Amino acid sequence: MRRIVLLGGSGVFGSAIAEALRERGFEPHTPSHAQVDVERSEALLSSLQPRDVVIDACGPFHQRTTILLEVAIKVGLDVVDLSDNLGYALAVQAMDERLKAAAVRVFTSCSAVSAVTAAAVRKSGIQEPIRVSVCLLPSGRDTSSSGTAASLLRSLSCPIHVLHDDHLTAAIGWSRSKVFRVPFGRGEVRG
Repeated sequence: MRRIVLLGGSGVFGSAIAEALRERGFEPHTPSHAQVDVERSEALLSSLQPRDVVIDACGPFHQRTTILLEVAIKVGLDVVDLSDNLGYALAVQAMDERLKAAAVRVFTSCSAVSAVTAAAVRKSGIQEPIRVSVCLLPSGRDTSSSGTAASLLRSLSCPIHVLHDDHLTAAIGWSRSKVFRVPFGRGEVRG
């Protein structure tokens, strides 16, 4: 059995992942940030082993480099990340040929946004959706963190990329809004 290494295991999402893995009979190795800093290649190289499966729940991804992926290529391990940052996803995509050549599998952008969007599409039964609009609202102190706020503020009134007509185009972050119907009689919210 391959070793599962969970980086960021003490955070909100990391602890939920650790619990889900344990419920399924897996015991993830969960080093602390002090033990393994995801932005220091020497710490990663000394802690990770060939064939490890690394689940990267270390945020914030808007500040991340691809050091973990460089280490994955050197060591020969697979990575699943919870990134919800387009810049990081594009950096991963730019490494695609190198990752394939090293037989390293990377599942990127496995964030709450991606998961909720995929669940909404699957539940709808629509085979080829044209657009999916999702409004995620922080619901409690665990998800309303300084990291969440920093990620949001990074895009507020700043240049971002949006998918429009199958192409990434430049836009100003949060310059347009949409009304969402909130289920269970809660009315509407503009987001």
